[in-house]
Amino acid sequence: MTIFHQIAYNVKSFNLGDGETFGIKATITSDAATIYYYFLFDPLASEK
Repeated sequence: MTIFHQIAYNVKSFNLGDGETFGIKATITSDAATIYYYFLFDPLASEK
């Protein structure tokens, strides 16, 4: 798990069910935005 994975996961955890809030935070870096979609469509991440 890279640092970007960890940051994105933490942000997603604190903003679960709030796409707008997370989307704003994801704009900090393009990497975070990419990981956002990664978690959004990754079935394993959904079960965590």
